[in-house]
Amino acid sequence: MVTYTRLTDAVLVRVDLREAIAASRRDPRPAIPSEQMFAELDAAIDQVVAEQAKSDRESI
Repeated sequence: MVTYTRLTDAVLVRVDLREAIAASRRDPRPAIPSEQMFAELDAAIDQVVAEQAKSDRESI
């Protein structure tokens, strides 16, 4: 069953995504190569995972 809140949230996410895409298309800065973007994203994910693992080890 879909609740009103979940439906509203889904609509807001779609609106936010559309606005983000439109803003990205209007951005005059040069595009970032996908390889660079994914490398930066992978590094950020690796950092979060490492911090969580460190936190888990310290809490034991």
